Amino acid sequence: MSAPSLREDPIPVIENAVVWTAAVSAIIATGATLGIVIAFVSSVIARWLGSPFDVTNLVSGLLVTATFAGMAWTTIRGEQVSVQVVTERLSSKANRVLDIIIWTLATVYLGWLMQAAFDRAAARTWPVPETVIDGVGLAPLWPWRWVFAVALIPFLLVAIVNLLRALIGRRPYDDVMEFDQTVDVSSGILEDREALQAASLAEQGHSAPEDSAPEGGERR
Repeated sequence: MSAPSLREDPIPVIENAVVWTAAVSAIIATGATLGIVIAFVSSVIARWLGSPFDVTNLVSGLLVTATFAGMAWTTIRGEQVSVQVVTERLSSKANRVLDIIIWTLATVYLGWLMQAAFDRAAARTWPVPETVIDGVGLAPLWPWRWVFAVALIPFLLVAIVNLLRALIGRRPYDDVMEFDQTVDVSSGILEDREALQAASLAEQGHSAPEDSAPEGGERR
């Protein structure tokens, strides 16, 4: 089963697994966002009933979850803020070199950050679990450090796949045509996978094959 929004992939098994991992992570991020809303609403209702409780620690942890768990899917979909004033003026060869440099640095940095996050989470969990003072006493802080560390895994995997794509001459996810876009061509409109194939051919410097001429007639 192909992962949602999977492009024409040169490394299908790896990309399929990574995209599915990012999609599940995005679902978790969405759940965390809903959790923030529920926490605030519950706090307001409890205050009206005369039994307020503090949701600061919970909301802070859910914000971390919503932010970092959604980064991988955002990168795959190309929905993060990006500026292409320079890259759109560069040749495909120059863009490939730039992609390799950028995603090499991103992979190294995210690998280091993830290792540091897991080390910090372990140190704050044992032997003395980390806690923080909130409105009703001590609240555990250490679980959210594990959430942050685990949430970096899908993002690192996407960075690695983008680096692999750049090394074999393909554009990263964020610069690849979306799966639901269409492309105008002389013979009509192509959709979905046909559009991706046309974009892939154009990316590699090939032209799309012309329509076959009807029998006994000229090629249109």
